[in-house]
Amino acid sequence: MTLIDTFFGTTDAAKALAEFVQLVKREFNISYEKDDNLEDNLGAFGAFRVIKSLTAWACLQYVTTNRMERGFTGWKRVKLVDISDMYDWVYVTKNEAEENIYDELEYLLLEEEEGDEEMVIIKSNKSNNIVIGELTPKEEIPEFRFNISDERSKRLSDIYLDATKRLSNPYLEEFDYQTKDEKLFSLLHNLKRYSKFSSSAYDFKTAIIGKIPFPQFPVKSPIWKERGRLHRFAFASNTDLPFDSIVDSSHTKAPKNPSNYQPSYFIIRDHTTESIILALRGTMSIHDLIVDLTCEYEDFQFPEDIQRGIETKHKVHKGIFQVAKGLAEPGKSGVYEVIKRELEANEGYGLVLVGHSLGAGVASLLAILLASPKTRQTTVWSGLPRGRRVHAYSFATPCVMSAELSKIVRPLVTSVAYGNDVVCRLSLGHVQDLRDMVRFLGSNKKNQEGQETASKVLKKILDYQSRTFNEKTEEGRKEKEEFENYFWKTRQDVYKYMQNEKLYPPGKVYWIVGSDRKPYCDADDEDEEPDGELFEKKSSKQYNMVEIDDVQQVFSEIWFSPHMMIDHFPYMYGK
Repeated sequence: MTLIDTFFGTTDAAKALAEFVQLVKREFNISYEKDDNLEDNLGAFGAFRVIKSLTAWACLQYVTTNRMERGFTGWKRVKLVDISDMYDWVYVTKNEAEENIYDELEYLLLEEEEGDEEMVIIKSNKSNNIVIGELTPKEEIPEFRFNISDERSKRLSDIYLDATKRLSNPYLEEFDYQTKDEKLFSLLHNLKRYSKFSSSAYDFKTAIIGKIPFPQFPVKSPIWKERGRLHRFAFASNTDLPFDSIVDSSHTKAPKNPSNYQPSYFIIRDHTTESIILALRGTMSIHDLIVDLTCEYEDFQFPEDIQRGIETKHKVHKGIFQVAKGLAEPGKSGVYEVIKRELEANEGYGLVLVGHSLGAGVASLLAILLASPKTRQTTVWSGLPRGRRVHAYSFATPCVMSAELSKIVRPLVTSVAYGNDVVCRLSLGHVQDLRDMVRFLGSNKKNQEGQETASKVLKKILDYQSRTFNEKTEEGRKEKEEFENYFWKTRQDVYKYMQNEKLYPPGKVYWIVGSDRKPYCDADDEDEEPDGELFEKKSSKQYNMVEIDDVQQVFSEIWFSPHMMIDHFPYMYGK
């Protein structure tokens, strides 16, 4: 405690770190009296036994993953995604004013003045829509080229900009006149766009180290002289925004209250989507990490529930919730005042909250503090102009709320998890599960062979991996089935002890996995058959995008894999 006071003084960070130290001591020394088969005190376990138990559990997960995922329900594949799917495709609906232009468009190519990308406008043969988008590389562009006048080119550009504005709806509102593809393209467009915002919220040094695209500029440029100007310049360049659209940033001023933690952020006035955007940085500093470590739970109630006398309470991540409350209250950080000023000055503009990692967790909880999930609009309790649309985009979202609350806020929050990202499966309950798992696999109270369950599991797995099973014979199939049944039974036995209360990613969660991993879920591609030419096209896709209806099934365990840490990097979400 003396060391903590020396480094952090009496700030919120010092208090949070002290609480975490006490939490670790409490969880490590807690006795377990639920089962006589398990040793009571984890403190009696040596480091080697703990590591061996974790290794055995990781191996069990590996050999039983397919069987476990086959038992999942409540999730569906939304899209088989490749790189071209992530470009900005929009539909331009036919109208009488553009009748002549529409009739002339079969394959028409417009070259833009800047950059290497080319715009393609294609007339669909099956519908009265024009599909517009940007594609790279150029060799994929159709060979048909037509010369058109500057006037016609300008009119087509106006159509493109109007359609982009109409269908790039950051609030993901769905209308009856929208087709299924229009809704999907709107989702992909927004995920692609706001993933740039979340990764660009990191400072310019991290942008370089983390492989985030960074603009080139002269070393002796005057942008170095003004505080925070370099950060704003980098952010604007990475997100394709005008420099003056960034109305505020934490890099331009000292913290309003140095003793209170405040995350790094950018506030943007986006006229294209008529929204005010708050982009929050993820974990970077020791103070950010301490917020993550303040992982105990806190009760949350919606203000409207309190007013109506409804006593329903939901669990949220204590440390991240405290940060979100600091941003949602006047006089705490200065963020609230800027957002309120911008919303009042721009009639009808909404609020978009964006973040990666810690920033994603703060954005999600800030959304439920400022808006109602029922109306998806700011509430009277927020103090902001009432009735403004709100939506949060959370990438690599930490576990910040209970499963029940996550389901309630689906209209308000869109979350994305990539691969085996450990942060999307990490809360106090998950750590407690690992503690109890180690206790089970490392105990040998009633093991007649005089060895821990972990040792037996590891030997069995080594034997299994070294064998070659002849599945063409009944004997070979039976032998393999015996091994797999043993692994599955052991995993189920362990899982009985992994029932601690957990938090989960918030809102409507999309899980992106590689094409080599085939989720056992209902496909949402009704026009694609499981065989034939269309199936061959599907196999060339690079990712599966899965909508998760039941977060408890997919995010209830920490999945050990070589990529569990790398999958969390901003680069993985923005590539």
